[in-house]
Amino acid sequence: VVGRQTHPCTGRPAQPARGWLRQNEFADFVQPALDRLAREHEVTMLGVAIAGLDHIIVVATAQGGANFQIAAQIGSRFPALISATGRCIAAFGGFPDEEIRERFDKLRWDDPPSFDAWMDQVAQTRADGIGVDDGNYISGVTVLAAPVWKSPARPSHALVAIGLGSALKRSGLAELQAGLAQAAKSLSSRLGGEA
Repeated sequence: VVGRQTHPCTGRPAQPARGWLRQNEFADFVQPALDRLAREHEVTMLGVAIAGLDHIIVVATAQGGANFQIAAQIGSRFPALISATGRCIAAFGGFPDEEIRERFDKLRWDDPPSFDAWMDQVAQTRADGIGVDDGNYISGVTVLAAPVWKSPARPSHALVAIGLGSALKRSGLAELQAGLAQAAKSLSSRLGGEA
């Protein structure tokens, strides 16, 4: 059929991201938390849905403060393993290392970490419950991500905070990490996943 797109892996008809978003209750649940964290910590906040190792999809956004903002439109897609969210997916997704390595090798970073260094960071994410990208994805920018579960199997979503690395260190990176972790835990409980 002319004009009909199919998913490259499943062969099923591809759904536009915006149509899929309308079915996503997470977008409604997450907005108050994003607004609060963005305001309190003067960061850009994203709520993203995780589509396995394929990609993440932005489903909600909030901006805090006028000094630095990253614009990401709802429906935007990014490679799944990029930045802090990617560390969460690798840490908690249960995917084989070979599959992760294959995807990792295709990522584009401003300051790319080696795979071994990145896997050490994935292990740290597993221990801390928070993924941190300190200037690898975008130079000078720190990205934090906390996984959200809809079921115990693997994270279905993540909360993402983005800000200038130097400003976040001055304004209280530990407080932002704690707030992000608490919001993710609360959302996981609300969605029926792990608390």
